[in-house]
Amino acid sequence: MGVQVRGVLVQVLGPVRGWRDGQELDLGPAGRRAVLGLLVLARGHPLPRAELIDALWGDHPPPTAANILQTHVKHLRRQLEPDRRPHSPSTVLPGVGDGYALRLSSEQVDLGRFRTLVGAATAAQRTGDVRGAAVLSGEALALWRGNPMADVPLLADHPKVLALTRERQAAQARYCDAMLELGAGAEVLSTVAEMAAGQPFDEEAQARLIRAYHALGQRAQAFAAYRTVRRRLADELGVDPGPVLAAAHAALLHQPAPDRPVPTGTEPDPPAGAEVGAAPPDPVPAPTPTAVPRQLPADVYGFTGREAELRHLDQLLAVEYDHEPAPAPEDPTDPPSTVAAAAPTPAHRSSDATPAHRSTDAPPPVVIVAICGTAGVGKTALAVHWAHRLRARFPAGQLYVNLRGHDDGQPMPAGDALARLLAALGVPSDEIPLDLDERAARYRTELTDRAMLVVLDNAASVEQVRPLLPGTAPGMALVTSRDTLAGLVALHGARRLALEPLPPADAVGLLRLLVGPRAEAEPQAVTELAEQCARLPLALRVAAELAGSRPDDLLADLVGELADHRRRVRLLDTGGDPRGAVRTVFSWSYRHLAPADAVLFRRLGLHPGADIGTYAAAALAGLDVTRAERILAVLARAHLIQSTGRSRWVMHDLLRAYAAEVCGAEDPEPERAVALTRLLDHYLATAATAMDALYPAERHHRPEVRRPEADERVPVPPIDDRDAARNWLDTERAALVAVCGFAATQGWPGHVVSLANTLYRYLESGHHLDALDIHTQALHAARRSGDEAGQAHALTSLGAVHRLRGRYADAIEHHERALVMHHRGGDRYGQARTRSNLGIVYERLGQRDPAIEHQREALDLYGRLGDRYGEAGALTNLGNVYSELGRYDEAAELLSRSLDLFRVLGDRVGEAIGLCNLGDVQRELGRYDEAAATLRRSLGLFREAGHRNGEATALSNLGRVQTGLGRYDLAAEELGQALAWFQETGHRYGEASVLNSLGDALYAGDHLAEAGVRYRAALAIAVETGDRDEQARAHLGLAQVDRAGTAAPPGPPGPAGWPGQPPLSGDFGLSAPGRRH
Repeated sequence: MGVQVRGVLVQVLGPVRGWRDGQELDLGPAGRRAVLGLLVLARGHPLPRAELIDALWGDHPPPTAANILQTHVKHLRRQLEPDRRPHSPSTVLPGVGDGYALRLSSEQVDLGRFRTLVGAATAAQRTGDVRGAAVLSGEALALWRGNPMADVPLLADHPKVLALTRERQAAQARYCDAMLELGAGAEVLSTVAEMAAGQPFDEEAQARLIRAYHALGQRAQAFAAYRTVRRRLADELGVDPGPVLAAAHAALLHQPAPDRPVPTGTEPDPPAGAEVGAAPPDPVPAPTPTAVPRQLPADVYGFTGREAELRHLDQLLAVEYDHEPAPAPEDPTDPPSTVAAAAPTPAHRSSDATPAHRSTDAPPPVVIVAICGTAGVGKTALAVHWAHRLRARFPAGQLYVNLRGHDDGQPMPAGDALARLLAALGVPSDEIPLDLDERAARYRTELTDRAMLVVLDNAASVEQVRPLLPGTAPGMALVTSRDTLAGLVALHGARRLALEPLPPADAVGLLRLLVGPRAEAEPQAVTELAEQCARLPLALRVAAELAGSRPDDLLADLVGELADHRRRVRLLDTGGDPRGAVRTVFSWSYRHLAPADAVLFRRLGLHPGADIGTYAAAALAGLDVTRAERILAVLARAHLIQSTGRSRWVMHDLLRAYAAEVCGAEDPEPERAVALTRLLDHYLATAATAMDALYPAERHHRPEVRRPEADERVPVPPIDDRDAARNWLDTERAALVAVCGFAATQGWPGHVVSLANTLYRYLESGHHLDALDIHTQALHAARRSGDEAGQAHALTSLGAVHRLRGRYADAIEHHERALVMHHRGGDRYGQARTRSNLGIVYERLGQRDPAIEHQREALDLYGRLGDRYGEAGALTNLGNVYSELGRYDEAAELLSRSLDLFRVLGDRVGEAIGLCNLGDVQRELGRYDEAAATLRRSLGLFREAGHRNGEATALSNLGRVQTGLGRYDLAAEELGQALAWFQETGHRYGEASVLNSLGDALYAGDHLAEAGVRYRAALAIAVETGDRDEQARAHLGLAQVDRAGTAAPPGPPGPAGWPGQPPLSGDFGLSAPGRRH
């Protein structure tokens, strides 16, 4: 029990604040508030000084870190205990061991009060007291004043702070569910809609919105919500709605809505020709539940044996989660819906039995299984086969990543693996943190309470795996590695499954399956062949395919030939290491390849990426594409490579290593260098072709690239339109990152610099992590080769990516360094591009004077260069700044000039951007009808080009026009579409702007409470990103709501004794208009 200190209260559910006897305490700078917040999160337990220092400064603490921390604690003690005698021990913030603890009761901390109320609400819900659950949850939520510790940015991605957000979301869900059950859907509809908008891939949140609309009789809106989420899941994740959404949809189809009046103003206009409340024509049946996402590789053909190991895996899952034997594996002929219904998930554990090692009160730990064994023993095959058999046990989905732990190159860094996993979980690129620990925290947060299987294949070490493990049940991690991963067992409780070569009977059975009827006629030869292959599945498959390619030879002769080959190449494994047998089989199979086939096989070992396309393989071997396709098919039939579809190929890491070794032995170094140069030429030429299709007006800004159209040894795939260009870039993006890393360190600096300068516009369109990787490699390569111009362009591109990620200080630093280099090298185009980017950064920071100065300089430079495309962009940027200053006539003139230039250049995207910005200025001038027409033309062009952010921006600006025309329902509809797009693409600035515009529309329509919700949401995002313009709009909106008499959404009042939010103060530039994006 904490010490009761008279009149002291601490708040962390919003900005960190302290109060004593009703007076706010001076908690000092952000670092001091961070210390207080971390101590609150420790819930009375001591925090070591080292942990506090790490949270404050990370890996680079100052030499005086301990003294600074001690000073923070001293000042906090003075504020919390002003009456404490000098030199007497503190009872509120005592030193404990090598750290500190905060001794306050739960009633003195808003987080403690929140958790108490949530616990009471949960108890009420369990006893069937729905009204009590609603009231208690409402009181808990009333304690929140924004994002947790919103004024301490350095803790924004701390795992415990992220967990608080999850707690709040869970409480909101409980409150809304209870209110819906009580028939009070109208009171929580705006909250339900906000939750659904903020969690676009959360099926529970989307289903709740559908139920709320249904309960209010708004069936058209409910059907629209279902169609939207169904399309989103299909387009972004490639999956169908799961059971929760399916149930909500089925209820919508078959159950009538409650007989209740619909509140005025909440029903949207029905579509033309449709009857209000009518279901859409020909409704589709509720879809079958499926697992999402599905990343497992294809199951292995002819999987044989391993029955004991499969039973062991089944038992581990059953003991930890169900406390009962696992169900029989699903029959692939059963309908998916039957399988999903029959198989209990880890989230539904039996309460009848509990393993002896675990308390009944403790949540089950995440199950971690490490499948270990020698190379080629079939670890991946077993993991993938078992995962397919039990996929219905993990309805939230199955993640898979090949960690490349034993490739010739470096293993995949844990940070890269986390980026891939987060992307698969639906996290937009812009929201994936750069820091490894922050990524791991976000990943664990995303997996919380999700029954998901994570397969981590081919791990190198415990250090590589540790950040990739789920944090809590009901998830499960399945790890494969040649290493024993002892630390994973000792520190994380992993179960190790040591995989041995196949038993003799299973090895013979696999050969019989693969070889066919010939095996029955020569049983002794089959047995000897199995032993020659050390009973390793990979070697067995390669040998069986070679036997199949020689149908007229006796198996006994082939076995003798293999034995002779083993002796000849001296690969006999006298020490009992089965890997020698694998290499013998590889060598035997390789020696039977035709010369051209052998060349392509060994050249594949040179490729630095995880997979390779047909055109790139042809370039490595110096072949035309048709011949390369034929040879790749031969290699696939020989089980030396595998096809992954879409003309892409992968190699087992053992085969890759063998191919690289043979290439090094048989191809002289100059030949290898020529092959790799052809590969890099292929990537550079194809990237340039794709970028010309996507951004034709910028072609003269990109590096001059040799187009090897007449050289069949450097083939370039046909790229005839924008769709083909984007498809190639998206497919090859991971390979391009790998190739740039290779080129930067292995002697091709010019190629990586040219690739980076060719791809920068595509990478900036949403692939920011890959952009940081490629431009950083280009910067290092340019430095090593003394290429100052290359360094300058890399710095400019890095600055642009930092700006897009909201890291403005880093953006300015990179741009200023680039500007010095561009000026020194006399590169006027580089100066213009960098100044234009700097102008955008200062505009985002609300510093209009330097923004105008840089844009004018850029405009002048582009004009002197005769660069009309650059001139059009600078005019657009300058017009935007003038618009923000309220100089609308000047802005309209500049934007009209920019629009004319884009039209002359034939740049449809540039024209769409110009129309969008011009339409918004027309709105500011009160020319609403003209603005609406301009913006609709812009919207059409954006949709034609597939430009998602542009489409969302046009919809956002149209929504503001509708508000000006008094069409508030239509405004909300268009702004809602824009909000969904921005949230899906991770465009935080657009999200804040649209939320403010939604607040404006709701305020104008006299929905004050709902308007306040939107303004607060916009303010939270704008504070997070440092966007002063949107902060100003949000503060102005909230002030209007306050003056109208409703400052917060209706609901239960906060607990007595907690202070309200003090009046806002400070120079927020409230006269500035809202910025477009």
